[in-house]
Amino acid sequence: MDLELEADRSIPFTVEGQSLLKEFECTVCQLYIKQAHITKCGHVFCKVDNIYNIQFGLTVNVFINYFQECIFESINRHHRCPFCSTDLKENEVIKNYHFDNLKNVILKAQEEYKNSIINRAFNKRDQENQESPILSIFKDNLREIILLYESKFKEINQIFQEKKKIIEKQLENQLQLQNQLSDQIRAQSQQFENQKIIKLDQEQNEIQNHLIENLNKYLKTSLPKPDILDLRVKLIIPKKNLYLESFILKPYDQISDFKQTLIQIFKKNNDPIDEQKLDLSKIFVICLPLAADNEEQINKISKENFKDEQNLIQFVQQSGITAQVRNLTSQEAFVQLQIQQGSTIIIQGNIPSNSDKPPTCLTYKFQQNTTVDYYTCVQCNLNWICQSCAFFCHKEHNTVIQIKNHLASWACCYCVTKNKCKALNKNSK
Repeated sequence: MDLELEADRSIPFTVEGQSLLKEFECTVCQLYIKQAHITKCGHVFCKVDNIYNIQFGLTVNVFINYFQECIFESINRHHRCPFCSTDLKENEVIKNYHFDNLKNVILKAQEEYKNSIINRAFNKRDQENQESPILSIFKDNLREIILLYESKFKEINQIFQEKKKIIEKQLENQLQLQNQLSDQIRAQSQQFENQKIIKLDQEQNEIQNHLIENLNKYLKTSLPKPDILDLRVKLIIPKKNLYLESFILKPYDQISDFKQTLIQIFKKNNDPIDEQKLDLSKIFVICLPLAADNEEQINKISKENFKDEQNLIQFVQQSGITAQVRNLTSQEAFVQLQIQQGSTIIIQGNIPSNSDKPPTCLTYKFQQNTTVDYYTCVQCNLNWICQSCAFFCHKEHNTVIQIKNHLASWACCYCVTKNKCKALNKNSK
């Protein structure tokens, strides 16, 4: 064995990384060579997998698909080496295992070097005076961002722990009052409160997972502060019995832009908004931050009807509710309302939609030879009631089908005839 050569293996050496990695790029697809193949003239190219399509976006995606197998595609089209133009056939290209292994060793070393830079920036403070200005900036900002997110994560966790303590205290008080009751009733109370705890745990996990997933997504392109991330909030529209447990809100959207969001939500629920009657000045946005005791506050606001914004603000102040109130015409961004992950947004005011309108009776704008199902109302002792009237005018009564798929030749509905109709009918014209 050559002792001098063996000794050289232990000697560290440095090479400018970018120039070295340049040698591992395929001249056909311009990416790092994968599944290396060497030609008879000594040049190395790759076969490209679809995984590159994910990493490099639409423009490169089209380019990659065109050169789907790099060297073999080039040989099929031009019958020569893409680098030196030597005449070339497919059977004159073989796989180069050694090249792939060498490339992977260098890429791994590059990754380890990046990790060592970050670790050194945080762990070796005694070398701070030797760091470059760029490294110092990254170190300071990374430490600040980490502390911000760690604080935000702990804040969410603390709030939910307080919520659990409230529930546990309520259960303790109930059990003390129920000492004289049966074990079965006490067990039922315990089970009910346990379900509340489980639901809180699920909500906490969803909020924290959403924060983590979004942070991971944004960190791939930048290092954002928490207030730039999309917000997972609850959205409640009490008058429409609409409750969205998980609604994603962009913090820098203007409040006035929320009109279009409402239009899309109602459209998705098959209850389109009547935009001609929509008065934004009479619709209010109430933002309640995530807090241990905000369930009671949410219930208070949801049950009230407010004449105007001043009336709403006065109610919030007198009730001791922690909330920001704005009109839907406001040009402010949601972030200015100190909104955060897990907040609750309540929409109060009149939002006119199709569900506000009474349904139409068969007799309303009747068209001849319409197929209709007729019902009988037991309480009213009335036959020949159209389906709309059966479901609307007699919804509290016991109705049964009388005849299905009847071909109506004239506008017949005894609900109208007997003056019991509350729907739009022929007399409403």
